[in-house]
Amino acid sequence: MVSNRPQEQIPDWQRQAWLTEYQVCQQDADGSAKNFWSIFGFFISISTAVIGGIIAFGIRTPGIQDINPIWFVILLLLCFMVLIVLNFLRKWLARVNHFIKMHNDRMRAIEQLLGMDNNSRIWALDHWEQLCKQDTKNQFNNLRSQVTSSFDFINQDEQQKIANCENPLPKNYKPPTTGRRLFFWYLFYPLIFLWLAVLAITIGLLIYRLSI
Repeated sequence: MVSNRPQEQIPDWQRQAWLTEYQVCQQDADGSAKNFWSIFGFFISISTAVIGGIIAFGIRTPGIQDINPIWFVILLLLCFMVLIVLNFLRKWLARVNHFIKMHNDRMRAIEQLLGMDNNSRIWALDHWEQLCKQDTKNQFNNLRSQVTSSFDFINQDEQQKIANCENPLPKNYKPPTTGRRLFFWYLFYPLIFLWLAVLAITIGLLIYRLSI
């Protein structure tokens, strides 16, 4: 909701309440992200060290026949434990992202109420396709105009076409892929696939070891 009252008509107590709420939302969002990344970073370090230990153990071992099958069983249990933790972290991240989005949406609403538009412009660039959808296009006319008015490297006619969604955003203003997508495709999923590969190899080696 955007306030239609002039900024000077907003009571001081209301303005202070919004600023306090804004600060709380910001602290909660930052704290949630920090807690997750701290634990995930610790888990990544431990996981990397364990995989390095497994590789070192395999290099030092003369042959599979010299390995007690119990070590394969232990490794299997370890793989299952790691995959369970990764699944837990994946669900936790989804929850963290959900509440961070809620906080960010409320912060953006407060910025609009107080006449602060910097973060709203950043949000607009990150959600430009949504701002140009037919059912929400009219709702965001002013916001698109505010964003495109900063494109001083093109003429006003071109700015207006971009604001009206007739032309796409300039390439250098298109935001990069969101952090969530990058996280899953370049870090999280490869880690899951790596441990699934370790699990499959361990099962194969265990079967081979028991057959000789």
